[in-house]
Amino acid sequence: MKSRVFDELGDASRRAILTELRQGPRTVGELVRATGLKQPNVSNHLARLREAGLVNSTKVGRMVKCSLAAPQVDTALNAVDATPVRAEACAMPVQAYADAAIAGDEPTCFELLDGLLANGVDLLTLSCDLFGPAMGVVGERYMSGEIDEGQEHLASAVTERAMARSLHYRPPMASNGFRAILGCSAGNLHSLGLRMVSDTLRSLGWDCRFLGANVPEEAFLDAVWKHRPDLVLVSCGCTESEGACLSLLRQLAAQKPIGGYRVGAGGFCVSRAPERFLEAGADFATGSLRHFAEEVLPELGLPGVQRPSP
Repeated sequence: MKSRVFDELGDASRRAILTELRQGPRTVGELVRATGLKQPNVSNHLARLREAGLVNSTKVGRMVKCSLAAPQVDTALNAVDATPVRAEACAMPVQAYADAAIAGDEPTCFELLDGLLANGVDLLTLSCDLFGPAMGVVGERYMSGEIDEGQEHLASAVTERAMARSLHYRPPMASNGFRAILGCSAGNLHSLGLRMVSDTLRSLGWDCRFLGANVPEEAFLDAVWKHRPDLVLVSCGCTESEGACLSLLRQLAAQKPIGGYRVGAGGFCVSRAPERFLEAGADFATGSLRHFAEEVLPELGLPGVQRPSP
């Protein structure tokens, strides 16, 4: 059984299906939506996994639910997740990914991503060394006039789906009991970077409430009041939204209860002049996801990424 489990985990698509089933029984349709695979492919992979004795199918009313057949499967997935990343497998195909994303070639983007995931690359590394740099290439090509706005939006949409796919390969850790609210200040329409932060926190066991782009100040403050977070992250990615971001930070600081949430600011504008955002009320300011996850969170006594020993 053990060798057969690891044989099946060598295929990226079957690994995605098994990883999703760790969360509980799923129908074929739910697996299609979760993994991004086509329905015939999911059905074929499930047939192979059932034949291998790794997946069970049970009829529940008019639906058929699939589930993991043996505890060894979950144990094997844990072992693969804990396997150190091989150095030779870490070369990031940034240019190839950017080219495919601009062309709307989602299958190629997924193929590149699946290869990295199958070799144990973690979500933080994917965000910092693949998705972020690739979207930087897209942005540079747009600013130079090499591609148009439609192509830029297409690349962003493909990357959002790739990011969601990566979460299913690396399911969140058990809840750490901490909650974060993340949103872009009014006028900031660029939320992809903040989504990477949210996904990284989720993978660390955080309960994340992602508000998205262009959040009006009153709505942002109301969400903070309702959800009682431990951490509030505000993104300011363009100069047009800087004033709104500074105003929001002042309001967050003013309404913060004693011993309450921590407030952080990030994004392009913040990286250029962090002192302005700190003066407005942010407890910290950062322009780097890796710096935030590996240094800022531990310094605040909050769950973050444990840096490898030198």
